[in-house]
Amino acid sequence: MRWQLSWGDKYEKLVATVKNVHEKPFVKDAITLTTVQQIYAEAFLDLNNSRQVGMGISPIPFSELKAYIKLYKINDYEEFIWIITHLDNEYVKIQNEKSTKGK
Repeated sequence: MRWQLSWGDKYEKLVATVKNVHEKPFVKDAITLTTVQQIYAEAFLDLNNSRQVGMGISPIPFSELKAYIKLYKINDYEEFIWIITHLDNEYVKIQNEKSTKGK
């Protein structure tokens, strides 16, 4: 999650413009997701748009998790909730760190 938020959207451009690319942190720290991890990452990105807008970043509402589980007929809903909640906690933590540094 931290790598994606730090380098993900810049990765292709950086690789194209930097010499000795394999020595740079955006390449050394990059990860390759398994198929299952990609499924959870995509679900998280879908659910990320469900946040309530306000003064700060809020967690993904539980009602949105329930709706996603029902819509996509996810059988192991306990694991799904556990993984998405942990991803969300990390995301909120990172975003709050960014906003605190900006002040």
